[in-house]
Amino acid sequence: MLRSVRAFFAERGVIEVATPVMGAHGNPDAEIDGIRTAAGAHLQTSPEFAMKRLLCAGSGDIFQIAPAFRSGESGRGHLPEFTLLEWYRIGFDEFDLIGEVEDLLAGLLDVQVRRRVRYAEAFAGALGCDPFSASGARLRDLLHERIAWRGAPPERRACQQILFAHCVEGGFAQDELTTVHHYPPEQAALARIDAVDGVRVARRFEVYCGGWELANGYFELADAEEHRRRFARDNMERRLRGEDPVEPQPEFLRALEDPGLPDCSGVALGLDRVLALQLHQSDLRSVVPTDED
Repeated sequence: MLRSVRAFFAERGVIEVATPVMGAHGNPDAEIDGIRTAAGAHLQTSPEFAMKRLLCAGSGDIFQIAPAFRSGESGRGHLPEFTLLEWYRIGFDEFDLIGEVEDLLAGLLDVQVRRRVRYAEAFAGALGCDPFSASGARLRDLLHERIAWRGAPPERRACQQILFAHCVEGGFAQDELTTVHHYPPEQAALARIDAVDGVRVARRFEVYCGGWELANGYFELADAEEHRRRFARDNMERRLRGEDPVEPQPEFLRALEDPGLPDCSGVALGLDRVLALQLHQSDLRSVVPTDED
């Protein structure tokens, strides 16, 4: 599989890079919990920030196969350490990159059927509700109705994510690649937000094969001040949950200001999940030598 991945990018002139997996700063994203060493260093949740610094420095199109580490992720489809393929294409918008992700996965998985669907369309088809216009109260009602939610009432973004994971993803066909695009703005992470057909959407996508999410990509946000605002919002969410904030990498923010990030799209793809699908396994622990129970 790794030989095929490297050949795929060699044909397209995308160069392989390697960046440090450990650093003094972590990922502020409120949806991701990183892992720290006993000495206080952060293990990377992805190579994103280091790779974007290379893009700012003029690297051109790049890819990397790297370990990633996230706390609290363990189970059939999750491990605290996993392998990411991450790549960035200058001058690509999200749909250009979706096509490249589809081409790569079609070869790795021998799946030729490709389906693209807007987030709102997939959500409404399964739940009969527009996730963009529905109130937080309506989304919480759906949680109780559809999955018998018993926990504390989640905020709007969490409601969308829980409902999508439980009620939408499982309906994707097993023998085709399904790409979901045009996410709600509150799920933008570090994707750009623009108006499309009069509706503000996050220019983000995720690619599925069956019920497995394989890839998460963005038309990348380039504005340094907007990065600061989103990092501050994420850290506020962490504080509200009683967690420590995570300081963003200052070198990354400085690189966004000068020389700046070129227009590009990037994606992270879970190679362990691809391998599990190749080998017709339903649990990552069947394909990764780990001591996770």
